[in-house]
Amino acid sequence: MSAGGGLHIAIIMDGNGRWAQRRGMPRSAGHIQGVKAVRRIVEACAHAGIRTLTLYAFSSDNWHRPGPEVESLLKLLRCYLSTETRRCRRHSIRINIIGRRDRLPAALVSAIDDSERLTAGCARMRLRIAVDYSSKHSILEAARIDGASEWNILKSIIYPATRPAWAVLVLLTFTQIWNDAANPQLYIQNSALKTLPVAFATL
Repeated sequence: MSAGGGLHIAIIMDGNGRWAQRRGMPRSAGHIQGVKAVRRIVEACAHAGIRTLTLYAFSSDNWHRPGPEVESLLKLLRCYLSTETRRCRRHSIRINIIGRRDRLPAALVSAIDDSERLTAGCARMRLRIAVDYSSKHSILEAARIDGASEWNILKSIIYPATRPAWAVLVLLTFTQIWNDAANPQLYIQNSALKTLPVAFATL
């Protein structure tokens, strides 16, 4: 359950590029239409009393897309934050970006910082946008303080007797990731619905 006891909805961004290609348009056109749909969804959720809306926008796997498409997606996200932050403030929507930031362009990180700072006092709804997210990376980062290998991490989970001190932190991190994933009461994946695209990128 999300903070405040309200409904938490998570939307998996999927199908924008294919939506555009089926209509003879470039994939970027689908992403742009997705941003327009996101605006409507965010405002509708706020008016409906949804407490938290999580948009899974750009996973770590998306880095494997062609360079120009990746650049376009990240630029689109930066433009979205730059233009929508004021609108979110007006509707008392707090923006929170989750995921890695160390691989993002400096201009995008700056836009993220500005959006989070300017909407920090908003309390009507929380808008979480997942960017460069990966559960595996979060677990490995927790264990890296002790230089653990991936096999040692797995072994410490399977065989409790072999757990070094760092394994406790790893398990706590894994539990937090699991809780975050289980938190929403409703998941929506657009490609399964075969409707208008709702986001920045397919997963």
